[in-house]
Amino acid sequence: MKKIILFTFFITILSFLQAQNSVANVNVETVKLNNGFYQKYQYDSSSECNCSEKTERDFKLAERLLKNDILDYNIISYNIDLGKNLNAIQKLFYAIKQDSTIIKLSIIEWSKLSIVFTDGFDENSFFNAATQVFAKIEKSNVSEFLWQKNKELKLVYEDKIRNLQSVNK
Repeated sequence: MKKIILFTFFITILSFLQAQNSVANVNVETVKLNNGFYQKYQYDSSSECNCSEKTERDFKLAERLLKNDILDYNIISYNIDLGKNLNAIQKLFYAIKQDSTIIKLSIIEWSKLSIVFTDGFDENSFFNAATQVFAKIEKSNVSEFLWQKNKELKLVYEDKIRNLQSVNK
C-alpha cells in the first residue's frame, strides 16, 4: 500500500512541477533518439503530456517487490537524478506504463530506481531515452539496491545469481 501511495504521490508531484515549469516558460529542445521502443515517444518539455491519468497499470507497477519477482524476472537498478525536465520525466513514465515487458518499478528516495522486467525489455532503448530525460542516470548494483529496499530480497537475488553462475560453468 505504501508503494501505491508513493507512486501516486510521485506522479502528482511531477504533474504539479510540470505545471510550474509551463508557467515559467521553461523550454527544452525536443530530444532526438535512435530506433527502439522508447524512441516512439517525444520527451520534450514544450508539448503537453496528457498522461497523468491513473490506471490499474500504475498500481501494478508500484506494487512492492516480492521474492517471486526476483526469482521469476530480471532486475536492473540505476542511480538517478530527476533534474528539472519534469514534463519529459512524466512522458518517460508514461512510456514505461506502455511497455508490457516491465513488471514493476521500485524507487528509493527519488535517487534510485529499479526495474523488474521480462526478457523482451529493450534496455538500451530505455537507457537512451532516460539519459535524455534525467539529469543523471547510471547503472548501479542490484544487490545494493535490494539491500536498501529489503535485505531478504537481496539474499534471494544473490542466491539466484550464484545458481545461474553454477549452471553456466
